[in-house]
Amino acid sequence: MSEAPASLFRMAWVKILLALVVAVILGVIAYYGYQYSLRSNLSEKLPETGSTVMFSDQGIAERFAMTQFSFTQIPPERVGDTVILESKPSPTVTGEEIVLMQKDGVPGIMLGTKNKSEISVLLDDGTNKSDLLVTPEGIAVFAVSARPALLPEDPKPEDTSLPVDTSESEVEEVGSADGPVVLSAFVAPPVTSAGGLFAFNLQSKKTVPLGAGKSPRLSELGGVLAVSPEGVVEVNPFTGERVIVVQYRGGDAAGSALSNDGSIAALRRDNSSTVEFFRISGMRGVYLGQIFSSSPMYGTAILGEEHIFVRTGKDTVALYALSDDPSAVQPNFAQLGLLLPN
Repeated sequence: MSEAPASLFRMAWVKILLALVVAVILGVIAYYGYQYSLRSNLSEKLPETGSTVMFSDQGIAERFAMTQFSFTQIPPERVGDTVILESKPSPTVTGEEIVLMQKDGVPGIMLGTKNKSEISVLLDDGTNKSDLLVTPEGIAVFAVSARPALLPEDPKPEDTSLPVDTSESEVEEVGSADGPVVLSAFVAPPVTSAGGLFAFNLQSKKTVPLGAGKSPRLSELGGVLAVSPEGVVEVNPFTGERVIVVQYRGGDAAGSALSNDGSIAALRRDNSSTVEFFRISGMRGVYLGQIFSSSPMYGTAILGEEHIFVRTGKDTVALYALSDDPSAVQPNFAQLGLLLPN
């Protein structure tokens, strides 16, 4: 081979290598530019930094604060040998709080009062309690569950469920012109490990079982809204009488939740990875849509009327956004790390 063809050959290879280097550099710039754009758009959709979310499906309240792109667990307040898990202002005593608390070395979670650093026990029955609600009439309502379930360290995706058919035969709105369906306390679903509601009268110190359910919230009509295997119910905390607001056959109260103001309900079918959403207004529920996860679901929480958090493991949580379009819920647009302290 002569010198000239060899030189041309080397120049051709140099040009090819230069082109490859330039292509790689441009590709890297394009990739990171795209990631930066996605991150910028995502930051606009994420909840505000400092927003708090509480999961309670494991039988104990766990509260987390939103950072820029992750969660950080909020350590509970400690007073001496007592950990304060949840607290609500007392409706009868100024400066006093009604609390769910756990004492070192004592099984279960107690109901009590806290006034500055003074702690008093109201109810100690060895059960795990969460989802504390205190009504203006002085009734403390809470959910009782069995021993907390252990979350897997590294859950593997499971896709064993099919999307749910939400036809009218499956989801019913009760409370229309035909009138609400009233169930007495005696035929309400029994208290199970999936979650049972109880009402404790702060004056008489008497406890009334309210049947299966969780996520008690004050309703617009003065009762207590909750999710249960029946769907969404309104319960009279004095008598246990309940009215079905949204009937949902095959529901799983352990995987369902209500937003803090009770306006949005997330209902999960038993042993399913599908959660369906309803907007609650008065005695009616309007179907909004559903999300389907290929991973197991270990808890659901709703922040405001837009953000839905599904706990998929001990260290992971999927974030979903409730669309303005009433026909569907958007696919998850962020997968956040759930950071737990050592």
